[in-house]
Amino acid sequence: MKKTFLSLTIAGLLIGGLIISCQSPESKVNNAEDKVLEAEGKLDDANIALIQARHDSIRLWKEEISIRIDENEQRIAELKSKISIQNKASKVNYDQKLVELEQKNADMKKKLGDFVADEKTDWQLFKAEFNRDMDELGNAFKDLTITNNK
Repeated sequence: MKKTFLSLTIAGLLIGGLIISCQSPESKVNNAEDKVLEAEGKLDDANIALIQARHDSIRLWKEEISIRIDENEQRIAELKSKISIQNKASKVNYDQKLVELEQKNADMKKKLGDFVADEKTDWQLFKAEFNRDMDELGNAFKDLTITNNK
């Protein structure tokens, strides 16, 4: 009797489990739609986070470059005061080079201010070119001060 009761109980549990686990095609579709909507929501959240991270990266880079541009402006002021004590022939030469550097620095500042980061602009390419130009400008300052000190 115990064996029969145990067998019927196990059979009942199995049948009940099968009935419960069976879903109608309609409920399967609804579950799939819910999962798709959830995945789309996660994708939207990830895209928003990516865009925010990109904007934060650009903002931080622009702040760093602005500091470098300000340092260049300070160098220009220092060099102008040093050049004022030079003899007339070298003063004209240094003044001309300094005006060129000052113009390049102003151009870099304008280029940085005009840059708008959107999906159409290639941020990495702009950043690489701008950093290269800033390095060249820094080297030009170094070359001027080395020449000036001789």
